Amino acid sequence: MILSYERPAGAVLQILMISSLAFLPVRGVALPILMGLGKPRTATIAFVLAGLANLVLSLALARPLGLAGVALGTAIPNVAFAAVVLDVACRELEIPIAAYLRYVVPRAMLGAIPPLALLLWIKLRIGVETPLPGSSPPGARWWSCSDSCGCSSSTAHDPYVELAPRLGRLRAWSRA
Repeated sequence: MILSYERPAGAVLQILMISSLAFLPVRGVALPILMGLGKPRTATIAFVLAGLANLVLSLALARPLGLAGVALGTAIPNVAFAAVVLDVACRELEIPIAAYLRYVVPRAMLGAIPPLALLLWIKLRIGVETPLPGSSPPGARWWSCSDSCGCSSSTAHDPYVELAPRLGRLRAWSRA
């Protein structure tokens, strides 16, 4: 049974999800790097401009495109923000953007495979299509799978991340 809001909500979520693939890694990694280097000025200005562009585009696109227009009004500035901040961070670190993408994208994709497989299994095998009461337990499973698989697979054999000593300390602490 397809509810009246499912198709528009699905379109909105797809637009925002695609933009989040660019926005969230930059917001979570490149922005803190710039802050740590003491150079948050450009990123701050870009973030304020992205917020203003979000407002203007959402208002302009809401009437002709509806809810999808509002989503586009959010997605476009987010991607633009990510591009600007990524460029600035790569210049500050003196690494090419292509090198950053070669390092980050495969790890993120590898980390995304297990949770996506779980979501597909939940949808096809269990058939969860209802709002919160039916999706909460599978959602909790997805969240735990996403965290554990994403961290372990995206940091495996990473020359810049050494988790083994930290996990050992965590295991010792949890046994105490």
